[in-house]
This record gives sequence, C-alpha cells and structure tokens, in this order.
Amino acid sequence: MRKFLLFLFLALPALETVAQRRVALKGKVVDARFHQPLPDALVQISGTDNYTTTTSTGTFDFVVLVMENCTLEISYPNCITQRYTLTLTPDQPLDLGTVLLEEDPTLQQPFGLIQLTENEIEEEDNQVEGSASLLQATKDPFQQAAAY
Repeated sequence: MRKFLLFLFLALPALETVAQRRVALKGKVVDARFHQPLPDALVQISGTDNYTTTTSTGTFDFVVLVMENCTLEISYPNCITQRYTLTLTPDQPLDLGTVLLEEDPTLQQPFGLIQLTENEIEEEDNQVEGSASLLQATKDPFQQAAAY
C-alpha cells in the first residue's frame, strides 16, 4: 500500500505537467473560390503522427503538445497545401479562423484545349500544302473543281 501511495504522489504532478503542455487548435477549412466547407481535409503537425480531419461543416478541433516551433499543414485533394508555422503557449487555445484552400492549377486539364508546338504547326502546314498540290497535279477537271 505504501508503494502505491508513493507512486500516486509522484505520478500526479507528472500528469499535471503533461496536461498543461497541450494546446487546443480549431478552425474552419473552406474552398477559396466558392467559400464552401471542405469535409475530410487533413490537418496535421508535420513530422508527427498527430492529425485530424475536418467535419462535414469544414471545422476541426485539434489538441497538440506544446512545441517551440511547429508547422501545421492543411491539405485537401486537388488543392494547394497550406502550411503555418505556429508558436504555441500552454493553456491558450489557438483559433485559426477560416483557412482558404485554393485549387491547384497544375492538376486541372481544361476541356477542348489542344496544345501544339511550333514544329507541329509547321509540319501541319507542310502536309496541307503537299496534299493540295497533289490534288491540283491531276488533269481531271472534276478533281480540280473539288479541290477548291
């Protein structure tokens, strides 16, 4: 019984100091273009396994250990990852407010857009000229009229 009481008196102050070294983070993640909430966005402290995801309304509540400088990463598919360097202080919750995530323009493929290099354009012009000269090279008057 003495060992248990000794352990209890030694363990309680240690647990209290650990509890004081935690900070609550909260915020809301929305799309920068339409200002719609982004559900299931990943919110994590980089370099750790400490993460959470946003709710269906785009909000998150996150409890992290106090570190001198930590980087908070907020990511969502097809969006640019936002990184924030935070300096956390114990017993002071941090509200990030509304975090805007922009779409990544490098991942989007526009519809109906054909990209040609100058070489392809020059080759195409040569092919058209070559086929036009073939049509005009014949002596048949019907093919000459159809070529125009």
